[in-house]
Amino acid sequence: MAEKSFAVIGLGDFGLALTKELLLLRQQVIAIDKSADQIQRIGSDLPSAFVVDSTKGQALKDGGVGNVDVAIISFGTNDIKDAMITTFLLTKLGVEEIIVRLDNEEHQEMLKRVGATSFILPTRIAARSQAIKLAGKNIAEYYAMEDHVGVSKLLVPPTFTSKKIATLNWRDEFSINIIFIQKCTNFDSEAYKANPSQFQARQLTFGKSLVATPDLLIDACDNILIAGYDDDIKRFSNYLSKLKD
Repeated sequence: MAEKSFAVIGLGDFGLALTKELLLLRQQVIAIDKSADQIQRIGSDLPSAFVVDSTKGQALKDGGVGNVDVAIISFGTNDIKDAMITTFLLTKLGVEEIIVRLDNEEHQEMLKRVGATSFILPTRIAARSQAIKLAGKNIAEYYAMEDHVGVSKLLVPPTFTSKKIATLNWRDEFSINIIFIQKCTNFDSEAYKANPSQFQARQLTFGKSLVATPDLLIDACDNILIAGYDDDIKRFSNYLSKLKD
Protein backbone atom coordinates (compact mmCIF):
# COMPACT_ATOMS: atom_id res chain seq x y z
CA MET A 1 0.00 0.00 0.00
CA ALA A 2 1.43 3.35 -1.03
CA GLU A 3 2.22 5.94 1.59
CA LYS A 4 -0.04 8.95 1.83
CA SER A 5 1.32 12.46 1.86
CA PHE A 6 0.25 14.99 4.47
CA ALA A 7 0.60 18.66 5.22
CA VAL A 8 0.24 19.62 8.87
CA ILE A 9 -0.44 23.36 9.04
CA GLY A 10 0.07 24.79 12.51
CA LEU A 11 2.60 23.30 14.91
CA GLY A 12 1.04 23.92 18.28
CA ASP A 13 0.96 21.04 20.74
CA PHE A 14 -1.63 19.09 18.74
CA GLY A 15 -0.08 19.73 15.32
CA LEU A 16 3.39 18.84 16.59
CA ALA A 17 2.19 15.61 18.19
CA LEU A 18 0.25 14.66 15.04
CA THR A 19 3.30 15.32 12.86
CA LYS A 20 5.50 13.10 15.01
CA GLU A 21 2.95 10.28 15.01
CA LEU A 22 2.65 10.41 11.21
CA LEU A 23 6.44 10.25 10.92
CA LEU A 24 6.49 7.18 13.18
CA LEU A 25 4.04 5.61 10.74
CA ARG A 26 6.51 6.37 7.92
CA GLN A 27 4.21 8.80 6.16
CA GLN A 28 5.33 11.68 3.97
CA VAL A 29 4.79 14.92 5.87
CA ILE A 30 5.22 18.61 5.17
CA ALA A 31 4.90 20.71 8.33
CA ILE A 32 4.38 24.46 8.17
CA ASP A 33 3.84 27.26 10.63
CA LYS A 34 4.14 31.03 10.37
CA SER A 35 6.37 31.07 13.45
CA ALA A 36 10.04 30.10 13.19
CA ASP A 37 9.97 29.19 16.88
CA GLN A 38 7.25 26.62 16.25
CA ILE A 39 9.16 25.14 13.30
CA GLN A 40 12.20 24.72 15.54
CA ARG A 41 10.15 22.47 17.82
CA ILE A 42 10.22 19.73 15.19
CA GLY A 43 14.01 19.94 15.16
CA SER A 44 15.91 17.74 12.73
CA ASP A 45 13.17 15.09 12.65
CA LEU A 46 11.59 16.57 9.54
CA PRO A 47 13.57 18.32 6.77
CA SER A 48 10.35 19.43 5.08
CA ALA A 49 9.29 21.81 7.85
CA PHE A 50 8.95 25.39 6.67
CA VAL A 51 8.08 28.85 7.93
CA VAL A 52 5.06 29.72 5.78
CA ASP A 53 2.09 32.05 6.16
CA SER A 54 -0.73 29.70 5.18
CA THR A 55 -3.03 32.60 4.34
CA LYS A 56 -0.86 33.33 1.29
CA GLY A 57 -1.71 31.09 -1.64
CA GLN A 58 1.62 31.40 -3.42
CA ALA A 59 3.50 30.57 -0.20
CA LEU A 60 1.44 27.38 0.20
CA LYS A 61 2.09 26.44 -3.41
CA ASP A 62 5.83 27.08 -3.09
CA GLY A 63 5.92 24.88 0.00
CA GLY A 64 4.53 21.95 -2.00
CA VAL A 65 1.31 21.80 -0.03
CA GLY A 66 -0.82 21.59 -3.19
CA ASN A 67 0.66 18.16 -3.96
CA VAL A 68 -0.36 16.38 -0.73
CA ASP A 69 -3.17 13.87 -0.34
CA VAL A 70 -4.37 15.28 2.99
CA ALA A 71 -3.98 18.65 4.69
CA ILE A 72 -4.64 19.08 8.41
CA ILE A 73 -5.17 22.60 9.70
CA SER A 74 -4.35 22.81 13.38
CA PHE A 75 -4.73 26.36 14.62
CA GLY A 76 -5.73 27.72 18.01
CA THR A 77 -9.23 28.68 19.04
CA ASN A 78 -8.78 32.34 18.08
CA ASP A 79 -7.51 31.68 14.56
CA ILE A 80 -10.79 30.80 12.83
CA LYS A 81 -10.30 33.53 10.22
CA ASP A 82 -6.89 32.14 9.25
CA ALA A 83 -8.34 28.62 9.23
CA MET A 84 -11.07 29.68 6.80
CA ILE A 85 -8.65 31.47 4.46
CA THR A 86 -6.24 28.52 4.56
CA THR A 87 -9.04 26.06 3.85
CA PHE A 88 -10.20 28.08 0.86
CA LEU A 89 -6.67 28.35 -0.53
CA LEU A 90 -6.08 24.61 -0.11
CA THR A 91 -9.27 23.97 -2.08
CA LYS A 92 -8.01 26.22 -4.87
CA LEU A 93 -4.71 24.30 -4.90
CA GLY A 94 -6.65 21.07 -5.46
CA VAL A 95 -6.13 19.35 -2.08
CA GLU A 96 -8.98 16.84 -1.94
CA GLU A 97 -9.02 16.06 1.80
CA ILE A 98 -8.88 19.01 4.18
CA ILE A 99 -9.23 18.26 7.89
CA VAL A 100 -9.60 21.08 10.39
CA ARG A 101 -8.92 20.84 14.12
CA LEU A 102 -11.63 22.74 15.99
CA ASP A 103 -12.51 23.54 19.58
CA ASN A 104 -15.73 25.33 18.67
CA GLU A 105 -18.19 23.14 16.75
CA GLU A 106 -20.19 26.21 15.68
CA HIS A 107 -17.54 26.94 13.07
CA GLN A 108 -17.99 23.66 11.18
CA GLU A 109 -20.66 24.88 8.77
CA MET A 110 -18.62 27.93 7.73
CA LEU A 111 -15.54 25.81 7.12
CA LYS A 112 -17.50 23.25 5.13
CA ARG A 113 -18.65 26.02 2.82
CA VAL A 114 -15.06 26.95 1.97
CA GLY A 115 -13.89 23.36 1.46
CA ALA A 116 -13.26 21.53 4.74
CA THR A 117 -14.05 17.82 4.36
CA SER A 118 -13.91 16.71 8.01
CA PHE A 119 -13.01 17.88 11.50
CA ILE A 120 -11.00 16.86 14.53
CA LEU A 121 -12.68 17.90 17.79
CA PRO A 122 -10.15 17.10 20.54
CA THR A 123 -11.95 19.02 23.30
CA ARG A 124 -15.24 17.26 22.62
CA ILE A 125 -13.55 13.86 22.33
CA ALA A 126 -11.62 14.37 25.57
CA ALA A 127 -14.80 15.43 27.36
CA ARG A 128 -16.71 12.38 26.10
CA SER A 129 -13.90 10.08 27.10
CA GLN A 130 -13.73 11.50 30.59
CA ALA A 131 -17.52 11.45 30.99
CA ILE A 132 -17.72 7.76 30.08
CA LYS A 133 -14.92 6.91 32.51
CA LEU A 134 -16.66 8.83 35.29
CA ALA A 135 -20.13 7.42 34.59
CA GLY A 136 -18.92 3.82 34.19
CA LYS A 137 -16.71 1.70 36.40
CA ASN A 138 -13.23 0.28 35.85
CA ILE A 139 -12.98 1.63 32.30
CA ALA A 140 -9.25 1.72 31.64
CA GLU A 141 -9.43 3.43 28.25
CA TYR A 142 -12.09 4.88 26.00
CA TYR A 143 -11.82 5.95 22.36
CA ALA A 144 -14.62 8.16 21.10
CA MET A 145 -16.05 7.70 17.62
CA GLU A 146 -18.96 9.42 15.90
CA ASP A 147 -22.63 9.34 16.93
CA HIS A 148 -21.94 8.38 20.55
CA VAL A 149 -20.21 5.16 19.59
CA GLY A 150 -16.90 4.22 21.15
CA VAL A 151 -14.33 1.55 21.87
CA SER A 152 -13.36 0.82 25.45
CA LYS A 153 -10.92 -1.37 27.35
CA LEU A 154 -12.20 -2.96 30.55
CA LEU A 155 -10.71 -5.35 33.08
CA VAL A 156 -12.54 -8.64 33.67
CA PRO A 157 -13.03 -8.97 37.45
CA PRO A 158 -10.88 -11.44 39.43
CA THR A 159 -14.00 -13.35 40.49
CA PHE A 160 -14.94 -14.19 36.89
CA THR A 161 -15.16 -17.87 35.93
CA SER A 162 -13.53 -18.65 32.58
CA LYS A 163 -16.00 -18.85 29.70
CA LYS A 164 -15.91 -19.06 25.93
CA ILE A 165 -17.17 -15.97 24.18
CA ALA A 166 -19.83 -18.07 22.41
CA THR A 167 -21.42 -18.99 25.76
CA LEU A 168 -21.85 -15.40 26.92
CA ASN A 169 -24.97 -13.35 26.29
CA TRP A 170 -23.24 -9.97 26.57
CA ARG A 171 -23.91 -8.98 22.96
CA ASP A 172 -27.66 -9.60 23.30
CA GLU A 173 -28.02 -8.16 26.79
CA PHE A 174 -25.79 -5.09 26.50
CA SER A 175 -25.47 -4.53 22.72
CA ILE A 176 -21.68 -4.56 22.89
CA ASN A 177 -19.21 -6.40 20.68
CA ILE A 178 -15.96 -7.91 21.96
CA ILE A 179 -13.13 -7.09 19.57
CA PHE A 180 -9.90 -8.19 21.27
CA ILE A 181 -8.82 -10.04 24.41
CA GLN A 182 -5.56 -9.06 26.07
CA LYS A 183 -4.56 -12.04 28.19
CA CYS A 184 -3.38 -11.49 31.76
CA THR A 185 -0.13 -13.35 32.44
CA ASN A 186 0.28 -13.20 36.21
CA PHE A 187 -3.10 -13.49 37.93
CA ASP A 188 -3.08 -16.20 40.65
CA SER A 189 -6.67 -17.23 41.30
CA GLU A 190 -5.79 -19.36 44.34
CA ALA A 191 -3.87 -16.52 45.97
CA TYR A 192 -6.78 -14.21 45.27
CA LYS A 193 -9.30 -16.59 46.89
CA ALA A 194 -7.06 -16.91 49.94
CA ASN A 195 -6.67 -13.15 50.39
CA PRO A 196 -8.84 -11.04 48.06
CA SER A 197 -8.10 -7.84 49.98
CA GLN A 198 -4.52 -7.94 48.69
CA PHE A 199 -5.57 -7.83 45.04
CA GLN A 200 -4.27 -4.79 43.17
CA ALA A 201 -5.11 -4.40 39.49
CA ARG A 202 -2.08 -2.18 38.85
CA GLN A 203 0.20 -5.14 39.53
CA LEU A 204 -1.24 -7.20 36.67
CA THR A 205 0.77 -7.78 33.51
CA PHE A 206 -0.58 -8.62 30.08
CA GLY A 207 0.58 -10.49 27.03
CA LYS A 208 -0.50 -10.29 23.44
CA SER A 209 -3.94 -9.26 22.27
CA LEU A 210 -6.02 -11.91 20.50
CA VAL A 211 -8.81 -11.30 18.02
CA ALA A 212 -12.09 -12.29 19.65
CA THR A 213 -13.50 -15.53 18.22
CA PRO A 214 -16.43 -17.62 19.52
CA ASP A 215 -14.17 -20.34 20.97
CA LEU A 216 -11.74 -17.97 22.69
CA LEU A 217 -11.74 -18.14 26.49
CA ILE A 218 -12.16 -15.03 28.59
CA ASP A 219 -10.41 -15.50 31.92
CA ALA A 220 -10.36 -13.53 35.15
CA CYS A 221 -8.29 -10.33 34.90
CA ASP A 222 -8.06 -10.33 31.12
CA ASN A 223 -8.50 -6.98 29.43
CA ILE A 224 -11.32 -6.93 26.91
CA LEU A 225 -11.68 -4.37 24.15
CA ILE A 226 -15.34 -3.75 23.34
CA ALA A 227 -17.26 -1.55 20.92
CA GLY A 228 -20.72 -0.12 21.40
CA TYR A 229 -22.82 2.93 22.11
CA ASP A 230 -21.64 5.05 25.01
CA ASP A 231 -24.60 4.23 27.24
CA ASP A 232 -24.25 0.50 26.57
CA ILE A 233 -20.54 0.62 27.40
CA LYS A 234 -21.42 2.36 30.67
CA ARG A 235 -24.07 -0.27 31.52
CA PHE A 236 -21.72 -3.11 30.71
CA SER A 237 -18.89 -1.64 32.78
CA ASN A 238 -21.25 -1.35 35.75
CA TYR A 239 -22.31 -4.98 35.25
CA LEU A 240 -18.71 -6.19 35.26
CA SER A 241 -17.99 -4.20 38.38
CA LYS A 242 -20.87 -5.88 40.22
CA LEU A 243 -19.36 -9.29 39.47
CA LYS A 244 -16.67 -8.48 42.03
CA ASP A 245 -19.20 -8.16 44.84
